[in-house]
Amino acid sequence: MTINIKICGFTDIDNLRLCFMPEVSLYGINNISSSKRYLSSASIQSLSEQMTDAERSHAVLLSLEHDIDTLLNFMQSIKFDYLQYYGEIDGSVIDKFKDNGIKLLYPLLVNETLDLEAVCSSSKEILDFAELVIVDYKSTALGGTGKQLELELLARVMDSFSDYKNNIVIAGGINAENVASIISCTGAQFIDLASGVESGQAGIKDLAKIKQLIANCP
Repeated sequence: MTINIKICGFTDIDNLRLCFMPEVSLYGINNISSSKRYLSSASIQSLSEQMTDAERSHAVLLSLEHDIDTLLNFMQSIKFDYLQYYGEIDGSVIDKFKDNGIKLLYPLLVNETLDLEAVCSSSKEILDFAELVIVDYKSTALGGTGKQLELELLARVMDSFSDYKNNIVIAGGINAENVASIISCTGAQFIDLASGVESGQAGIKDLAKIKQLIANCP
C-alpha cells in the first residue's frame, strides 16, 4: 500500500527544499498564532516569493482567519491551492471556496467524548466538499500538537467516517516508531507529520527522521 504524507509546520525555505521529495505530497505552513510553528502573514508572503511554482503547488496554508475575503485575497497573493481552515464553515463559505478554486483540508478534531456519528451527520456538506479530512486531537493549540490519538479511537473514527475513508488523513504524534501500528490499525492511506520528524527546534524538520519514517511505513 502506498502511503501519502503531509508534513506540517515548515518555517524555513531551505529546510522545506531539503525535504521536498516525491514521497511527500503536501507541505504545511502555519498562520495560526497559537502554534509553535507560527509564521506571520508577512513571513509567509516572503516564503511564498522564494518558492518555485512546483513547491507552491504542494503547499498548504493553515489558517484561522475569520474574514473570508481577507483569507481568499491572501491565498491568491501567496498562490497556494490548499487551505487547512480552522474557522467556521457554512454553505456560503463553501461557495466562496469553490468559486476561488480552494482545495480544502478540513480539520476534524476529536477526543474520547466526541459523538462521532453526530459530527459526521452534521458536517456532511463540508465533508463532501473537502479534498482531505485531517483527523487530529482536539486541543486549544491548533496544528502540530504532537498529541497522539488512541488506536481504538482512530479505528472508531475510520468506521464512523467510512464513506470518506479514502480522504482521511491521520495526524497527531506520528513518528518512525509508531507509524506502522497506526497505519495497520486504521488502514489510513494518508498521514500528517510535524513534531515526529523534528529534532528539537519546532518548524525545522529532520531529513533523517523523515527517511526513517518512510522506510517504516508498511
